[in-house]
Amino acid sequence: MLHEFNPHLIFYHWGDLDLGGFRILHHLRSQTGVPFKPLYMDLNTLKYYEDYAMPINKEHEKQLIELLGKEEYQEFRDVIQYMVDKKIRLEQEIVGFDK
Repeated sequence: MLHEFNPHLIFYHWGDLDLGGFRILHHLRSQTGVPFKPLYMDLNTLKYYEDYAMPINKEHEKQLIELLGKEEYQEFRDVIQYMVDKKIRLEQEIVGFDK
């Protein structure tokens, strides 16, 4: 309703840098029509907090690779490729406001 009232407002989604985080953002966008912008879901953030990253399993890796071929995830291509290459993911709770 806020978006309908003022479509010029910017809405952000701050999610995990993992399969679920990307899927949730896509779901929010597609189900609401609100053009949510990702917050701290970029490659620089992942690299900055990489020491706190957790490993991904083979199934998670396989599904991330599948996202690389989907148009709706292209804005995250560099992040996803890095995650696959390093076999890591990052929980949003690790990311501080010091960025």
